[in-house]
Amino acid sequence: MVQGEYGRFTEISVKWQVRRDDQSAYFLNGTRCRRRDITDLFLGTGLGSRSYSIIEQGMISQLIDAHPEELRHHLEEAAGISRYKDRRKETQSRIAATRGNLERARDVRDELDKQIERLDRQARTA
Repeated sequence: MVQGEYGRFTEISVKWQVRRDDQSAYFLNGTRCRRRDITDLFLGTGLGSRSYSIIEQGMISQLIDAHPEELRHHLEEAAGISRYKDRRKETQSRIAATRGNLERARDVRDELDKQIERLDRQARTA
């Protein structure tokens, strides 16, 4: 028995619609969705832009001759953990961006505090 959100379907339709104004939309079984939803659907299945669903001639020798990082990538994809690694990497980049924004906000606050102090001194002098 196939499990998961789309386990009850015998076929899954994926559609990418690009308009002339450079806007694009993604559809999964006719329902509009995010690109990430489609990527998540295919991650861990062995299907994807850089993966194979059928082992072709020479693939076994590529696996045997693969560098450790390439072999690790293939094993993670087969084990289904690449989805979680991608999510972790995305979350870490969002956290880093948030920390950068927080640092900029602190800099602005510190600069405003300095200006307030200067204006307070000017007001007392006046």
